[in-house]
Order: sequence, then C-alpha cells, then structure tokens
Amino acid sequence: ANYMALIELNPKYLNGSKDYIAATIIHESIHAYIRYMRNTLDTNEFKNLFPIYWKYRGNEADHHEMAEKYLNSMANFLKTMNPRLSESVAKALAWGGLNKTEMWGALGDSEKKQILIINNISSNPTQNQADSLNLKKCLN
Repeated sequence: ANYMALIELNPKYLNGSKDYIAATIIHESIHAYIRYMRNTLDTNEFKNLFPIYWKYRGNEADHHEMAEKYLNSMANFLKTMNPRLSESVAKALAWGGLNKTEMWGALGDSEKKQILIINNISSNPTQNQADSLNLKKCLN
C-alpha cells in the first residue's frame, strides 16, 4: 500500500545542531510510521501491535509508544549518525517531545533536568556548547 507523509520542519528550529534536527526528523517519522500502520492494518492487527492506542489517543498515544518502544532505537540511530555522541546525549535527544509520557514521569528530577538542558543547548548551540557535547553544528 502506498502512503504519503509530509514532514515539515519549523524554520526556527533549523538553528539546531544536526543531531537535534535528526532527532526531530526521526520523531516525526515514527509518527508517520504509526499512522501508516493505522491506515493499512485492520483494527485487530493494529490493536495487537499498538495496544497503547486503547489507553491514549493521537499524538499522546504516539508519544507513549515512542517512549516505551522506540527510545533506545532512536538514540542508537543518532549514535550511528554521529558516533562521537555519548549515550546520555543521544538518549536525551531521543527524549525530545516525550516529556508528557508516563515513562518521563518515572524519571528522576535530576535526569529530567539534564535531558532538558541537553535538548535546550542542542536546539541552538554555540560552537563551544556543540563541541562540549560532541554535537555537529549546522553551518549557517
């Protein structure tokens, strides 16, 4: 089955590191994948693969699904793209947009704070900040 998904990035986020932009594209691609599955599978197949959709709806369900099943894959993909990223930075970038999930709520306050700091820095890093986190800075 053919499925068309368009991912548009807000230009204000294009000052981010390449890693931050990649994390955003991965996140949005997973939304598209889930919507593809919802549109191509029958209800029972979809329910078996994505039971969380009977607890949550829309983006909230997608975000819970990502936090529970895709977080490590997202971080690993980011590390493949930039092997210099530490595990903690890659994982922090993977957490982007997932801070309203139950899994986020289960994290300790210091871990949440560190993730938010990394995401904030990576969204528009200075060269020194990019270097300190091994982020690939976009050339403007």
